[in-house]
Amino acid sequence: MIAPRFHILGLFALVPAFAILGCGETGPPPLAKVHGKVTYKGEPLKAGRVLFVPVSAAKQDGSRVFPAGGTVGEDGGYELTTVEPGDGAAVGEHKVVVMAMSGGAAEGSGFYDGEAVKTKSAAPLKSLIPSKYSDPETTPLTYKVVSGDNVFDIEVTDD
Repeated sequence: MIAPRFHILGLFALVPAFAILGCGETGPPPLAKVHGKVTYKGEPLKAGRVLFVPVSAAKQDGSRVFPAGGTVGEDGGYELTTVEPGDGAAVGEHKVVVMAMSGGAAEGSGFYDGEAVKTKSAAPLKSLIPSKYSDPETTPLTYKVVSGDNVFDIEVTDD
């Protein structure tokens, strides 16, 4: 027969296991690599951010939302991250937000073109692309991420 104190020790050993497993909290859903290039008026967008927002998030079902984001490089290229750098986006349908601003004061931040640094004062922020792309509710861009490698070249237009 096992002594009662060993039962208590066994319970204490289980507490960390339950803490690690959590109370119904889950990590991110399955992720897939997502990358591509962003262009505007036929030219690469030289700075900005891309955000993939899961459409399922619009259901307001209380589940956690795992959007993915990436910085647009000088060649217009981007790679998405959800948790770890370059891990991609959740598998499923997404509204795609693109933001590109001029002005501000953060050279090399990925959002601004350095205009404020050139003038030595904070320049007013101005969108370099139509504002409809900066909001998940108004963006016309929707992409479906599937398992594996996803290449989405995003064309931003004035239409």
